[in-house]
Amino acid sequence: MTGGVIINAETSKLGLKRYSFVWVADANGDAKAWLDGRRNPLLEGIPVRVVTRPSASQAPAIDYDIYLNDSRGRDLFNGKLGNRSGATIQVKALGNVLADEYRFAEEGTVGKLQFIIDNAGSGGAGVTVIYVRPFFPPAHLPILPSQC
Repeated sequence: MTGGVIINAETSKLGLKRYSFVWVADANGDAKAWLDGRRNPLLEGIPVRVVTRPSASQAPAIDYDIYLNDSRGRDLFNGKLGNRSGATIQVKALGNVLADEYRFAEEGTVGKLQFIIDNAGSGGAGVTVIYVRPFFPPAHLPILPSQC
C-alpha cells in the first residue's frame, strides 16, 4: 500500500492559521511530507494547538506517533505527540511543549520541516490539524496593552 499526506492551509479572519494534514500510512505504518514552501506550505507563526482525529473506517494502530522534525532531525514537539489514540479525537495545547519555544519560519529556524506519522499500521489513516497564531496581530486588530 502506498501512503501519503495531503496538506491544506486556511487563515481565519483573526489571522489564526489552520494546517490540516490528511494522511494514510504505507505498508510500514508511516506517512511523511516535507513542508518546504514549494509543493506544500511553510508553517509560519507560533503553534498553539494540535488536534488528532483518527479515521473511523481505516483507524490507525493504537499509540501511533506524530513528529514534526526540522532539517537536523529534531522533533519540534519534543515527543509530546507520541502515543496518539487510534480511536478518539485528542487535543494537545502547545503552551510549553515546543522545543526551545520554537516558532515556525522565524529567523534562526533550521530550514524545512518534515511531518511524520509513525507506527500507524498498514493503511491506518487520520487527520492532524495544527493551529498557528501569527507572530503579530493582523493590522485590522487593535494591539492591547498586554501585547506591548
